[in-house]
Amino acid sequence: MEGLAILVLCLSVIVASSVVLRLRFRRTAADRRANSLDDYVGYFQRLGISSAISMAVHRYLEEFTRVPKFPVQPTDDLYDVYGLCDDDLEAAVRDLVLQFRREPPVQAEILASKPVRNVEDLVVLVAALLRTNTTDDTAVQNSLI
Repeated sequence: MEGLAILVLCLSVIVASSVVLRLRFRRTAADRRANSLDDYVGYFQRLGISSAISMAVHRYLEEFTRVPKFPVQPTDDLYDVYGLCDDDLEAAVRDLVLQFRREPPVQAEILASKPVRNVEDLVVLVAALLRTNTTDDTAVQNSLI
């Protein structure tokens, strides 16, 4: 009986945490209504990064939040906003590189990069790992086909 009570308590904590996290994402999305997807893509294009790469990261993080049209910003802290760190972040990098049908990076490649703290760092790292001319959208987009 005691084991059942502990199980119910643990499940309650998990469900409550999920609800709180989803509400936090929705509140953040509501606060950012003025931010557009064009602003996000334009930010990375000014850095010479393909819109295909920046959009792949945007879609990944938007799906992660489970909030449709979540306004991802380049300055979003990956841990504070999305809860991504360590193994989750490494998995995100691998998943993003695999979307472009490239060999996933080994852990050493990820660790050798500068610290990845925000969305901009993640986009820049993915672009570097793809080892493509990031200003050539057609080469990157063709790898998604």
